Amino acid sequence: MSLQKTYKKGEFLFKDGDKIQSLIFIQSGGVSQCSIKGKKNIDLFQLGSNQFLGETALLGQQTHSFSAMATSETKTLEVPVETIKGQYDAAPQFVKIMLRSLAERLKLALTEVKSNKQDKEAMPCPDEVVPQVFASIFHTVNHKGQKLKDGKTEIKWPMLRQYAQRVLGQSPKRIEQALNILVKLKQGHFNMGKSIDNPEGPEEIQEVVLYDLGIVEGFYEYFQYYFYKPGKSEFLKYDDFIAQLTALILKQSETETPDRFGVLGIDYNLLTETVKEELGVTLLGDHFTRLENKGVMTKTPSPRK
Repeated sequence: MSLQKTYKKGEFLFKDGDKIQSLIFIQSGGVSQCSIKGKKNIDLFQLGSNQFLGETALLGQQTHSFSAMATSETKTLEVPVETIKGQYDAAPQFVKIMLRSLAERLKLALTEVKSNKQDKEAMPCPDEVVPQVFASIFHTVNHKGQKLKDGKTEIKWPMLRQYAQRVLGQSPKRIEQALNILVKLKQGHFNMGKSIDNPEGPEEIQEVVLYDLGIVEGFYEYFQYYFYKPGKSEFLKYDDFIAQLTALILKQSETETPDRFGVLGIDYNLLTETVKEELGVTLLGDHFTRLENKGVMTKTPSPRK
């Protein structure tokens, strides 16, 4: 006897170490095969409609070696292991050998991926992976996306997610998180809608629209250049004070016009007063050194003799 179930986004179908009770067929939605490490879930594989979970029961495995979490509202059809084993035992010997071989290979692959990702993911996204994630977005959207008349580029979310994972080896979860950053920075937006597989469920991401791929390309090129260049990784670390100071400089320069060399001058005394009023500090030479260390090239007036 099979049982239909519905899982909400973020709900676990089972966790690592739980007894394998059913072979789970995903009817609609999506599931992340993941490994729980502390309070973090490390994504291993993404599964969608018409895929199975629990097939290692055919190898005699008693418990799950990973966790499974719904990434959207997910509907499943779950068949008890004993029912499946009965049908499996009645199958021709060749079919049994083939199924056991496939299940064994999948188990070994999943174990290797789990071990590899646990070693590499001591943090949500290691620094060295950041340029890879944004490069994957750029190349996938540039290669598979559709150019719009206004200079924007649109791509189907399933296409972006699957291509980035299968071809470029990037976690769909990281791709989505990076896209969320771009959307928050107003460099793109999501087109939401109902899933074809689940028209009664909640709205999900259907398309991703990026406004300027050059910005995405420029970011990952800039990041990888400074991260991998010896002694330059500090350049990329966020400095809240310098960010606020840069914002004040940009605001004060809005009404100014660059000279023929492209250099823009602002009133130093006015800037000093503004920094004192807004940030509560006295502007010093060290602050300009910190600005330059973050890539903001400045020149202060020479003292009069």
